[in-house]
Amino acid sequence: MGGDPVDEPFLNKLDMGVVFSQQNSDLQEAVQFPMAVPLLPFPVEEVFLPGSVKTLHLYEARYLAMLEEVLSNPGRNKFIGHVVVEQLGDPVGSRASAFPHAFVGDNFVMLMGTLCRVLEVKSLQVGALVKVQAEARIAVTRVSQVQPFVRGNVEAVQDGPLQDRQAVQQQLQQLQTTMQDLQNLSMKFRSKHTAALQHAMYWWPKAPLIPAAAAAVEVEATPSSSSSSSSSSPDSAVLLKEDQSSTSEAANNNSSSSSSGSSPAADLAETAARLSFAALQHVPEASPKEQLKLLRCSVNALETDDTSARLALAQQHMGESLQLLAAKCALKSLQLS
Repeated sequence: MGGDPVDEPFLNKLDMGVVFSQQNSDLQEAVQFPMAVPLLPFPVEEVFLPGSVKTLHLYEARYLAMLEEVLSNPGRNKFIGHVVVEQLGDPVGSRASAFPHAFVGDNFVMLMGTLCRVLEVKSLQVGALVKVQAEARIAVTRVSQVQPFVRGNVEAVQDGPLQDRQAVQQQLQQLQTTMQDLQNLSMKFRSKHTAALQHAMYWWPKAPLIPAAAAAVEVEATPSSSSSSSSSSPDSAVLLKEDQSSTSEAANNNSSSSSSGSSPAADLAETAARLSFAALQHVPEASPKEQLKLLRCSVNALETDDTSARLALAQQHMGESLQLLAAKCALKSLQLS
């Protein structure tokens, strides 16, 4: 499709010139929805979760025209929509009913999508390499253009209110521990997946460019009358502060109080939602079977609006990945001894 993912070894062989870069910038500006953005179609095998980064090789004339238009946008942030598309004639086309935010066209279905911020563009002799950061889930509400490239209107998709904040806090802490252990083990392997994992763990504690759990903020603004609800417990704020203090120093230095003025419950909902996405990453030495399982988990993660369910999904998969990677590290140590 002219927007192929690129592996790092390929990048290292090319003589490239940077024409745009925002990789080291943490400055943000408000993002307004609905938003009209170019849409890049991908198969379900290329599902892209918030917190993840990848590099695309754009070489077709229509996608280079799209890139030129994106970069000429006067706003600081340059956005592209990454959407999973299936033809209605496909045997799996009926899956559209499983995705509440799917957009059904005449002969296609846009099942799910993420809004991607352009981090860097490098010119090539043929085309360009575009590094993008997935920032948030989006739903396509209207396709306004199909030639020379697809453009559509999108809305942000947020998770629903937390049903049990104390349970989510515990899930958050457990997943944080798992990911820290996984990150430490992955450092023993030279792999592009190690860098991607580090980037995702750097991304999730930062102030959100686009809230992942805005619904929780709204609910907190109008508290429930139920005095027995766990939301009324001061323990939530204490637990949140303890959890935030355990976050890596690099991440904390870059997270700001976007939520300054927001409640601890809203902060918890936001950080939990972001980690539930960012945690689902490839790990070094993963087998094809493990990669397929991650793909299925990623699809389910984009489909659900339940933060707790996604945290449980991420914990189960990444916990298993941690055990497998620990075993591989042990074997590697034996071979070196």
